[in-house]
Amino acid sequence: VGLRKGAAPRAHGTGNGKAEDSDGIPPDAYEPNNTLGTATNLTGLYPPSLLTGNPMLVTGLTLTPNDVDFFAFQAGALEILQAETLALTGLEAPDTLIGLFNSPAGNLLVHDDDGGEGSLSKFVVPIEQSGTYAVAIESAPDLNLDFTGDEGTTTGHYNLSLELKVGSYLWNQLDLIMGVSPDGTLLEDFIGFKEI
Repeated sequence: VGLRKGAAPRAHGTGNGKAEDSDGIPPDAYEPNNTLGTATNLTGLYPPSLLTGNPMLVTGLTLTPNDVDFFAFQAGALEILQAETLALTGLEAPDTLIGLFNSPAGNLLVHDDDGGEGSLSKFVVPIEQSGTYAVAIESAPDLNLDFTGDEGTTTGHYNLSLELKVGSYLWNQLDLIMGVSPDGTLLEDFIGFKEI
């Protein structure tokens, strides 16, 4: 269990005291972090530079029945966040659902179910205002998008990749338009233009 990005410090919970689930999957060391209020605070998610492709990797994560993993971090205005759940070699991954919340308001800003590899999740989203944000990961489905973990049907092991990127910007009279390619790697493409 740990975080990787250079020598980034790690922060985690003390475990939730729950036993392994029926598939033998134990809760991860970041528990309890099932709500926005108990989110694990991540340090070391650095502001973007011109170099991309060096995300923070939160490892050793598991989803057990009724489990949601919340991770809070700071992000600046006009940065682009790429968040993705990743499978571990040789271990069955859960069908993940990932969401981005502003904190402390708790508004769901974006979510994704199967945008990553297979049944894993991925999103790339521009950050509009500087502040505290949190990603939440749970087992899909969640028809109400309330991220309480009570509807999920799978358990398993996964890693979380987070990266803040520099956006491409175009000033179009009074409107600032950000651009990023769908896979988050090419920053020259633009999302669109607003007519004025």
